[in-house]
Amino acid sequence: MLHAIRVHLADKAVLFRTTVRPARSQVTTTRAWSQVHSVERIINLNSTVYKKCHTQLSKLGAEHLLEKYRELEKSDLKATLAVADPNARGQRNSTLPWFWSLDVQGDSVSNDWMNEFYRVHWLRTKALRDRWAEELLLVGHEMRWTIDFLAHKAQTWLDRAQHDLEPSRPGRRCYAIRQAQMFRLLAEDARARFVQVNPMFGHNE
Repeated sequence: MLHAIRVHLADKAVLFRTTVRPARSQVTTTRAWSQVHSVERIINLNSTVYKKCHTQLSKLGAEHLLEKYRELEKSDLKATLAVADPNARGQRNSTLPWFWSLDVQGDSVSNDWMNEFYRVHWLRTKALRDRWAEELLLVGHEMRWTIDFLAHKAQTWLDRAQHDLEPSRPGRRCYAIRQAQMFRLLAEDARARFVQVNPMFGHNE
C-alpha cells in the first residue's frame, strides 16, 4: 500500500510538471486535471486501506510494527513540488514524509519517474544537510565573536577610565567604569547561556 502511495504521489507530481502546467487550452486543462483526479482517487483508496490496517494493528497491540508504520496524515499525501516545479518558492526546508524513507525494493527500478523523484529529493536533502552544517559552524563562530566583542567593549571602557579621562572629571570616570562593568557582565552571561546550549562550548579554544 505504501509502495502504491509513493508511486502514485510521484506520478501526480510528474503530471503537474508534464501535463497540467503546459496546458494552454480548456480542453487540455480539463484532460490534465482528469488524469490528476484519477491518480488522487487511487491514492485515497490506498491510504484508506492503510489507515484501516493501522487501526487494526493498534487494536492488536503491535507496538513494534507501529513504530515503523506510523499514522498517515492528510499532509503526507500532498504531491511534492520539487519535481513539478524545482524552482518554486517555499521549498527551502521542505522534506519528504516519513514513509519515503522506508526500504521498498523495486519502486525505482520499474518507474523512471521514481528515479527522477528520488534523485531530485536526494540532491535537495543533501543541500539542506550541507546548509545546516554550515549554519552550525557559523553559529559557533558567532557565539565566540559575540563574547569577544563584549569583552573588547569592556576593556575599551576600562582603558578610558584608567587613562583617557581627566582626574578632575570623576563623573566621566564613574560612567566609564559602569560601562565596562556592564559589558563584562554581558560577556559572562552570554558565555553561561552558550554553555547551557552547548556544554562543549569553549573547550576547543
